[in-house]
Amino acid sequence: MPETEQITPPELSRKGLWQLWLFLLLSLVISWAIWLSPFGRAGSLYITVLGRSFDFPFDFVKLLLGNCIPGVLAIVFVLFEGRQQRQQMLSTFVRWRVPLKWYFLAFVLPFGVFWVSLGAVRFYFPGPHMLPSLARTIVNLVVTLPFGPLWGELAWRAFVLRKLQARYSQVTSSLMIGLYWAIWLIPLWLTTHGSSNTRAQELVAAIISILAWSVIYSSLYNRSGQSLPVVILLEAAQVSSAEEIFATVQIGQLHFIWLSAALTAFLAAAFAKRMVGDSLPDTSELTPS
Repeated sequence: MPETEQITPPELSRKGLWQLWLFLLLSLVISWAIWLSPFGRAGSLYITVLGRSFDFPFDFVKLLLGNCIPGVLAIVFVLFEGRQQRQQMLSTFVRWRVPLKWYFLAFVLPFGVFWVSLGAVRFYFPGPHMLPSLARTIVNLVVTLPFGPLWGELAWRAFVLRKLQARYSQVTSSLMIGLYWAIWLIPLWLTTHGSSNTRAQELVAAIISILAWSVIYSSLYNRSGQSLPVVILLEAAQVSSAEEIFATVQIGQLHFIWLSAALTAFLAAAFAKRMVGDSLPDTSELTPS
């Protein structure tokens, strides 16, 4: 358990619960509307800065906007909830002075899951394979940080998780977020994966993986003293390592997906077991004045 004093959070009021459901509904509807919008794949958005032109395909713009919507809505909701709620969100965002072991775990866990899965697949399907690029993975991680991970964690951990944990246990709250997260991502997943005979199996494995990662995210968030930078790094490492390593899997893609989902679920079960006996950390002394 964290070294900080343990407390029980105040009960979430009925009004606060309805506000949370409204937030989740709006996040789902707006993100889905953006991702499923009828913009053609060939379209692009051109922006010129200091004489240099940048080309952003509509697919990328839709992905970016849809990912950022929950975080933007979370900030809007907090602004209307009052000074105390704004301070609580700010405190978790600036809480970066935590033991290095949490940053280490946030960086290593995704790489470990996907590298072990890759090694198992290559053992059973020997042959010539490409090697993942660590340098490219780190570059993608840095580029990804200020977009999906930052805005996503503002919503899912700094806003939704804190509220759910005021009414439900840590494990239950984590699974609730994971289930919602999986549903929220379905249109994005379907539009970025081509037609395949194994799509249904891949979707089931993806849902299992998302539920498991949600437990891991929540555990690291709480055990690090509710440090948002830790889980932002975790999501960026997960996304960048998954994309880079999966791109090198030429044979046995479905096996890789299921192996990584199973390994993530195993880790999540271990984290959940520790979470059952944990109370939430008292971080009130770190709230900005």
